[in-house]
Amino acid sequence: MRRIILGLALVLGAPAGAQTLAPLDTGPGVKTCGEFRKLDLAAQVAALATVQPLGDEIDPSDQDAAENWADEVADACGDDADRPLEDAAAAALDQE
Repeated sequence: MRRIILGLALVLGAPAGAQTLAPLDTGPGVKTCGEFRKLDLAAQVAALATVQPLGDEIDPSDQDAAENWADEVADACGDDADRPLEDAAAAALDQE
């Protein structure tokens, strides 16, 4: 997970630990936490891979990191099924 965050920080040109990120874009498909929570783990990882610019940093072959990231985003979603997935992903990054 740290590799993903550090890679994202380098890509965005932001210092590690920065509290604000550029808005993320999920592209077509899963847009809300409610939709995200209904997916199995593989589909959640695929959905997170569409969140840009973060999605390009996800390595689906690193099962532990991908699962941890999906769990962190699900936690950030909380009980708000209407929360945009990109907001939850950004919040999960801020929690690191």
